[in-house]
Amino acid sequence: MAVVEATLVKGKEETRKSVCLPDGATYYDLLDALQVNSETVMVLRDGQPVPEDDRIGPGSIRILQVVSSG
Repeated sequence: MAVVEATLVKGKEETRKSVCLPDGATYYDLLDALQVNSETVMVLRDGQPVPEDDRIGPGSIRILQVVSSG
């Protein structure tokens, strides 16, 4: 098990969250643990987008809420 920290960004609001995940967990597992809909966000590690099915790696994790209008 590992403690994973991430920053959730909604507009100008930023919230730091920590969750305990099993070794080998993916970014999708992180979103699930945080109860975040994966279709509404983009996950960044060290400022670069990462696929949700990648294993969580070292670095700064930011989860950005994606806003769309139609």
